[in-house]
Amino acid sequence: MVKFYGYAMKLSNEQRARATGMLEAGVNQAVDAREFNVHRPTISRLQSKFRETNTVADGPRAGRPRVTTLREDRTIRLMHLQNRLKTAT
Repeated sequence: MVKFYGYAMKLSNEQRARATGMLEAGVNQAVDAREFNVHRPTISRLQSKFRETNTVADGPRAGRPRVTTLREDRTIRLMHLQNRLKTAT
């Protein structure tokens, strides 16, 4: 994960592939973690996942699938901001 304004962002698939490549080339986990600005256990989990599945891609997630697109969400948010001071009358 990469820090962005205090929030943790996920590593991209390219970054994950580079991190596992560095590990296979013999780079220490701590050095690898510093390179990608993540904690060492993150690299350790990534390495374990790669050994088990032979891939660094995210697996399917549980939960309800999205109904709206990001563009529709943005439109809804903008409509809310425009109408937030109007009353029900």
